[in-house]
Amino acid sequence: MLPFPIKTKVKIDKGWSGDEKYCVTDEKGRKYLLRVAPSSMAEQKKAEFYWMQQVEKTGIPMCRALHLEVADTAVNTVHSWVEGKDAEVVMRTLPESKQYAYGYQAGEYLQKIHTIPAPEWVPEWEGRFNAKIDRKIQMYADCPLKYEGGQAFIDYLNTHRHLLKNRPLTFQHGDFHIGNMMIDSTSNLVIIDFNRFDFGDPWEEFNRIVWCGQKAPAFAAGMVDGYFGGAVAAGRPMASVAVSNGADVTLTDDRGDFELPRQGADKFVFITAPSGWTCAKWYLPISEKTDGYDFDLAPWAASAVGRELSFVHISDSEISGAGAREEAWAKRVKDIADEVGAAFIVHTGDIHGASGMKAHIKLMNTANMGRPMEYVIGNHDIIKGDYKYGEWLFESLYGPLWRSFDACGVHFCTIPMGYGDVKPRYSAGDVARWLKNDLALVPAGRPVVILCHSLHDGSLFDTSGLN
Repeated sequence: MLPFPIKTKVKIDKGWSGDEKYCVTDEKGRKYLLRVAPSSMAEQKKAEFYWMQQVEKTGIPMCRALHLEVADTAVNTVHSWVEGKDAEVVMRTLPESKQYAYGYQAGEYLQKIHTIPAPEWVPEWEGRFNAKIDRKIQMYADCPLKYEGGQAFIDYLNTHRHLLKNRPLTFQHGDFHIGNMMIDSTSNLVIIDFNRFDFGDPWEEFNRIVWCGQKAPAFAAGMVDGYFGGAVAAGRPMASVAVSNGADVTLTDDRGDFELPRQGADKFVFITAPSGWTCAKWYLPISEKTDGYDFDLAPWAASAVGRELSFVHISDSEISGAGAREEAWAKRVKDIADEVGAAFIVHTGDIHGASGMKAHIKLMNTANMGRPMEYVIGNHDIIKGDYKYGEWLFESLYGPLWRSFDACGVHFCTIPMGYGDVKPRYSAGDVARWLKNDLALVPAGRPVVILCHSLHDGSLFDTSGLN
């Protein structure tokens, strides 16, 4: 028995699956998708239902599996109804920047799908795919039609078979392309039709991207970038990147442009690098002679959404120079970061003194650590000396005293101490204003981590208004 009495039932003729599909409504007018398969498909449909429920746990927008019923002559499954339009139809009406943005989302969703491991009984990939290669090559050999230069393709396949060794095995959607996606009534991309699910090398899912490329090339490009966490088209604008002047925070538009008010005390313009991206020059000094500030984002797969979050945290190094001992320590930190695939390394302050701060940035930086190297100011980095103010040297070497960045779907904020060896020039209100504006743009449900030299004791700002 279905879980509710059916009030209306309209057949759906679209799609390539063997299931009969219907849009049904219950007595309250709520819509559902009903799929009817022959009873001989019972075990397959049970498995499909189970694995769709596992995908749902990843949080991607999808047509959800709600109810399964095995009857004498049929297998009925009830799914959530997606009110919207086919993605490939919508893409034709959108500018390339929007197509790319949707493609990027699709890539992120696919990454999440591939976090589901394959069952232990699934055979290793090398043998399976080599058998497929052998079968295809034999079919080509038996065919009377030959492609000019075709042997070059065969030679390439044979010389690269070693790349099939030790490939990961995950759950696969099985038919992941723009034809199995919808844009719902709230403009969200939704994944549908899991009836061809399988298990294997996650990258095999890209064998259907050619269909995306034919329908919407920018969508296909975005899908690759979203999955692997990087841009392949130089100079492509990115929307919805947070940019700040240290007080106000705004988002880039579809062209990658932004506007911020010019405040008298502002020193830098800086961005929040999204998950899957890094920016070598993430902050730029504000100049009266400069009206525009450009930021170049580069791919960084270790921080992509769907990857397990790992980072290395160091603090209180308190060095006075960079000799052999310090260099050996820095190398060990890098080795640890490499071992765990760290998305970034963060030093949460107390480098200690002018000579130490000048040495540390050469000892450990983004270039020689092989990943973003973040620094947070400690109280012993706000120092006495012949400087304009206590935090001036740190600021001149390491940039803004507060900022944010994203990694693996987590939002990180760095904040300074409320005091130092000398009184800092910034106030608690300065930090609180920026932090409130920054957090206001963080999507609901995204975890937030505050990085600070010491436990927050209320001296810097009042947390009651942060919500």
